[in-house]
Amino acid sequence: MPAAPLGCRRSAVNYATTPSGPAKNSWTPPQTHPETSGRRRGMAQPNLPVPSGADFTPVDLTTPDARLRRDALAARVDVLDKVGALRALPDDMHVTTEMVAEFYEVPTGTVRALVLDNRAELETDGYRVVTRSAFEVSYPKQLTSSASRIALFPRRAVLRVGMLLRDSAVARRVRDYLLDAEPVTPVMMPTGPELLAHAILEAQKMIAAKDAQIAQLDGKLAAAAPKLEYLDRHVAENDDVVTIEAWGHLYGLTEPKAFELLRGKDIIYRHLVGKRWSASKQRLVCEYEHLPYGDCIDWFSRRPQHDAPRHHNGQVRMTLYVKVFHSEDIARKAGLVGQMTLPEDQEGQP
Repeated sequence: MPAAPLGCRRSAVNYATTPSGPAKNSWTPPQTHPETSGRRRGMAQPNLPVPSGADFTPVDLTTPDARLRRDALAARVDVLDKVGALRALPDDMHVTTEMVAEFYEVPTGTVRALVLDNRAELETDGYRVVTRSAFEVSYPKQLTSSASRIALFPRRAVLRVGMLLRDSAVARRVRDYLLDAEPVTPVMMPTGPELLAHAILEAQKMIAAKDAQIAQLDGKLAAAAPKLEYLDRHVAENDDVVTIEAWGHLYGLTEPKAFELLRGKDIIYRHLVGKRWSASKQRLVCEYEHLPYGDCIDWFSRRPQHDAPRHHNGQVRMTLYVKVFHSEDIARKAGLVGQMTLPEDQEGQP
């Protein structure tokens, strides 16, 4: 039996061994990848020493990420003549869509669909579409259809179709020939110290990227600090309020005494809202609301009382509250500093 030819990319021969060494010309059928099940019989190569860490992952030329590999093989148009007879136009340089489909033994619609998905790639090989009149000038009496536009495939584009077309035994043989003829260049994977050094380098890059990200976030937080401080203070100052009655109890004052003191110290004043008829008094009575003076306006908060009866003119009643944040400011202006008393349930508590 003649020796198996060299150059097969993914087939391998298992030599039978004898006490004196491997037996010559003894080999088993080559193992093939599913993508290359149409590989030519007998194409095999002897087992050669495989470098540690080498990567012999099978190549699938039909996938999008194999574009560079297809570009590198696009000039191997001689492979077309090895797998079949390609019928061409009179210039022997171009073929039509129907001729491509005939060569690869698939429906014309399959070729058109492949062109639709990969037109930009095929155009790099010279694929183009011409009008019927332009076609008849170059190739008279060659049309059998009434199409107004005709696609022209150079031999490179026909080969590209074979590298992309999946559902064709002829296309698989084209890919087998292309890959069998490729020189095998093992990809060496880093091992030992090289792998450790690579891992350390990658870790250092990740740490540097994280440090830069943290520094950027710190800068944003520093820039936002004044806004956050203002927001915290604004919420604290304006959200916590108590009635003037409750504020007065802290200093041992009844509600009337608290209002009288605040009016006497020019902290608040009574504002006439209007008059209403009092059924109990059988006369018009005045309705008042309390408002803070201008220099004390930030110490109080006026809030609507939607559940209370409205004024005679339909206005919502408003109640004046003390902002807890400024309760001591009010007491200081009223002369009550140092006179705060705890409620009875808090006396004696630590």
